[in-house]
Amino acid sequence: MVFCKCKRRIILCHRGIMIRVAICHEKKFIRTLLHGYCRDYFYVRGIISEIKEYISGEAMLVEKFPDVLFLGIRTGQIDGVLVKEILYKLHAHTRIVFVEEEHLRLFETLGKNVYGYIREPIRFSLLCEKLTEMVYDYFEEINVFYCKQGTSIEKISLMEILYVESYGRYTKIYVRGRTEYLLCERCMGDWVVEQEEGLFLWCHRRFLVNLLHIYQFQGAWIELEQGITIPFSRRRRKECYDTYQHFIGRIHNYEKRNGTIYGYFKEKL
Repeated sequence: MVFCKCKRRIILCHRGIMIRVAICHEKKFIRTLLHGYCRDYFYVRGIISEIKEYISGEAMLVEKFPDVLFLGIRTGQIDGVLVKEILYKLHAHTRIVFVEEEHLRLFETLGKNVYGYIREPIRFSLLCEKLTEMVYDYFEEINVFYCKQGTSIEKISLMEILYVESYGRYTKIYVRGRTEYLLCERCMGDWVVEQEEGLFLWCHRRFLVNLLHIYQFQGAWIELEQGITIPFSRRRRKECYDTYQHFIGRIHNYEKRNGTIYGYFKEKL
C-alpha cells in the first residue's frame, strides 16, 4: 500500500460533517434560486448539507445559527446589516454573503465573517466562488486542535498530526515537521471516542495513527511518512486493514467526482 498524495484533498469532507446553510431573503424566487444552486454545488462535491430558507432575519435568528448565510438587506423588521451585527455580538461563526439587487455601500459589506456580496441577477459561477471560499474556511476551522502548552495555547491542524501516543493520563502528539512532541492533557480514551471514526486509526492500545500519513503496512508495523514505524496489535490487524482500505476507497470515489473545490483545497493545503 503506497501513500496516496490525493488524500489531503478530500479529508475535509471525509468525516461526514454536515454544513448548515441559511438563505434569508424577502423574495421567494431568489430563495428558490439560491437553494437550487447550493444544492447542486454540494451534491457534485459530495458534501453533506442542510439548506433552509427564511423570509425574515428574526425567523433565522431564533434557530440554530447556520455555518453559511446568504443574506438580503431587507429581511423583515430586522434588516440584513443589523442581522450581521447581532451575529457578531453573539460570537456566531456564521459566514455571510449579502444578496441584493442594489449596489451596497462598501462599509456594509465589511466585518468579521463577511465574504462580500453578490448582485442580482445571480450568476452560478460567482456563487460557487463565494461558497468555495466559505466552505474551505469552515472545514479548516473544524479541523484545528488547540493544545495547551504551559501558559500558551498551540493551534494545530489535525491533518498535520502524524500520530498520538498514550502517556499515562496524558498523550504525546507528534506533528509533521516538528522534532519534539507536544504533551496534551487529553487522554487516549478521549482521542479514540472523538477521532477514531474520522481521521485517526486506533491501531494499538497506546497509539493512534493519522490515516493521511500511512505509507504502508509491513508485518506487525505501520510505516508512516519520514520512516516512522508504529506497532499495531494482532487482534486489531484485520480492522486496521479494512479501515485503511475503506479510506482509500473513499479517495478513489471522490476522484471520480467533478468540481473545482478539490483542486482548490489541494492548492491551499
